[in-house]
Amino acid sequence: MSLLQPRFAELWEIGWARTGDERLESILAHLYSYDAAESSDPGLAEMAEQEQNRPARKLSRELLGWKALCWMSVRRSSAPEELWQRRSVLLPGSGLAVLRTGRNRYASVECGGQQAGHGHPDLLHVTLYWDRPLLLDMGTGSYVSPSLHWYRSALAHNVPGISGSGQVGRSGWCTAFDHMGEWAWCRVVAQDLLGNDTVAVRTVVIGPSLVLDVLELVAAEENPIELPIHAMGRAPLTLAQLASDLGLGVRCDGVLGSVIDISAPEAAREVGSRLGVLLLPRMGEHLYMVERLGPPDIQFADGTPCAFVVRRARGSGVWVQCYDVGTDSPTRVSVRGAGIVLEYADGSHELAEIAAEHCRIVDRHGRRHELGGVQSKPVTKARARPTGPVIECPRVPQLPDVTAWDAQLPPTAILSLGAEHHRRSELEYGSAGEFRAKVAVFVSGTDVCYAADVVKRQLCVRRPEDPDPGLDNEVADIHSDGLQCYLGLDDWCGFLLLPDLDSPSMRGSVVAGTAGELSSVASEWTRTDEGYRALVRLNVGRELQPGERFPVNLVVNEMYPGRTRRAGQLALADGGGWVYLRGDREDPALAAVAEVV
Repeated sequence: MSLLQPRFAELWEIGWARTGDERLESILAHLYSYDAAESSDPGLAEMAEQEQNRPARKLSRELLGWKALCWMSVRRSSAPEELWQRRSVLLPGSGLAVLRTGRNRYASVECGGQQAGHGHPDLLHVTLYWDRPLLLDMGTGSYVSPSLHWYRSALAHNVPGISGSGQVGRSGWCTAFDHMGEWAWCRVVAQDLLGNDTVAVRTVVIGPSLVLDVLELVAAEENPIELPIHAMGRAPLTLAQLASDLGLGVRCDGVLGSVIDISAPEAAREVGSRLGVLLLPRMGEHLYMVERLGPPDIQFADGTPCAFVVRRARGSGVWVQCYDVGTDSPTRVSVRGAGIVLEYADGSHELAEIAAEHCRIVDRHGRRHELGGVQSKPVTKARARPTGPVIECPRVPQLPDVTAWDAQLPPTAILSLGAEHHRRSELEYGSAGEFRAKVAVFVSGTDVCYAADVVKRQLCVRRPEDPDPGLDNEVADIHSDGLQCYLGLDDWCGFLLLPDLDSPSMRGSVVAGTAGELSSVASEWTRTDEGYRALVRLNVGRELQPGERFPVNLVVNEMYPGRTRRAGQLALADGGGWVYLRGDREDPALAAVAEVV
């Protein structure tokens, strides 16, 4: 994506007019002076309001859109370009480490931050540009195409993930970041990224003619871990082309689908030379070529299918990659003691010794460099106090029956959910039929219980074998009638539960990004003349005492036959408004507060 587009000039023109910041003025002066092709249709930029991706074009203040012409300064930007410097920068608030060692040299590592509604499973992703794109973050194409599911997967990024599952955590931070002369490095740690008690550490080192990428993993042997590498070679590759050129067959992998096994050293070297990446072999690993959609085109349509590398191995280990950034890049990578040796065609070599707090380099001329820049672990903010309503949470000596739970609870503990609690996708409340619920949260023994009596005559429940619609960042079961139960004692836990049409139980899953354990959940349901009743129990391991308060939420999902996306939700807390892209992301700060009585 080029910054030589009217929408970026418009953004910074308005920003400069409002702030007077000379750095913005300097950026604008640079953009307007940049030589590029003239636009064939400048009128499109003047009229179009929506965000669009367009080819690089020569920019002019006179041809910007109506917003910029309304609000930008009458004075032309004239600040020297030196006021805005391209430099390496660590952005901990955004979760991004950016390394720049030259005008057209850029590498970045995703190093944490909370995943938002449009976020991707991209922790530890590496992007690399060195006079041309080498490793890309493909972003997302159309929001109404089935390809959305692919572009939002871990496999579509240059990140480690559990084979078939991707990433399961989001806790990461940059532990070291430094830039001295022609050398720069960053080191990023991710905890529980690949399951409980796992650690992944990614280190990127940039020098005058190399980019070294080291991924260290600490994980149990049970699950195979994969590292996709979407290296952009000089020309895109396809599986059919590689199979023909290498004389290798295409076979079916149970997780990746059609693959070519390139684990043999000769095949790995040949593919690496075409894609511009040196791969240091890891004991016990398998190397595959896989074909999927490439980066979306300039109109956000699905990209052309192209092949990429997937490294797969079990348990702890180290993956090392070195990228071809020009005619004078390393030709071989190996390990010598505690260091990584990078050999060049002229017989010279460089040595990089990587540790937690420093990176020591001996360059090909014998000069020594040491990078440090140790960073503190970000302080975790205290969880905000819930701002939702305080609800009565009675303690009951005996668990009530699912068919008559409301008769065994005090009336003051039973809440009615209707129009004011409804979040809509498209349809207005009630337009598809009656939809309301009575709900309660109560305590019995060591269980926190959620009860619901849902009035909805057209019960529409997704079965496990139904196809995944692949919409948004959400699991398929969100597009079904069912419940979501949330609880915040030590951690914020969330569970998605659907009636099992073949049994009196409910089938469930843990809401992504929460700390729930499905083994702590028991549930049951039954049909009624008007809809269904459900009772869910979360075992918290202790009896809650009168006066204790904790955040909760209970969400009733709404679905109808003939739809692909859910129709709406009833929410005990933070109801109302829209649910289009927030189906299973309940904020504990907006939860209701249950008080044990």
